[in-house]
Amino acid sequence: MFHSEDQEDIDFYLKEVKKVEVDGETYRREVEVEWVDEVEQIRRIKNRLYSPEGKLVWENDFKTKLVSKREFELLLKLVGFSDWKVYGGFDKQELESTEQEAVWIVEK
Repeated sequence: MFHSEDQEDIDFYLKEVKKVEVDGETYRREVEVEWVDEVEQIRRIKNRLYSPEGKLVWENDFKTKLVSKREFELLLKLVGFSDWKVYGGFDKQELESTEQEAVWIVEK
């Protein structure tokens, strides 16, 4: 389930709720993503895991910075890498969409 909050308060907000199995029991996992700084492309990710009884049993909050493919290539060059490949998943599909996970294979 995804939903957006009032756009006047937050420029970007996403909440995902999934059921996950842990030791044969069904837990609820909530992930919230929101922009901290759109100009700098920084997002806050909040993870929560709730027991079948609804008790919070695990949480993890962190910030991430989005880096474009071109920026990442420039960073690799800057630190001395000369050869790399990027794929759209661990099955080495061509990277064509932001829906795919970028997988980098880098060699010095």
